Amino acid sequence: MIRSPWLERSEWEAKLRRNGCEPLPGKGRLNTAEWWCRPSKGPPFTVPVEEDGRSDFRAIQRICDAFRDVPRLPLDD
Repeated sequence: MIRSPWLERSEWEAKLRRNGCEPLPGKGRLNTAEWWCRPSKGPPFTVPVEEDGRSDFRAIQRICDAFRDVPRLPLDD
């Protein structure tokens, strides 16, 4: 069975929160997106959201991939 490319609000919101993201306080909803942030770890960003609260799986996956902590290699001094 092929999974729908859409995530319900509860699904995509849980993915973002697991990655340390939260809705940006004081910012309202845009026409087709919502403001979110990762406190003290970069600028705010928008999450594409349909009127019914669903969001595209691929868009959420790209956002989460961008926030994955990449291990840093020790630098030789």
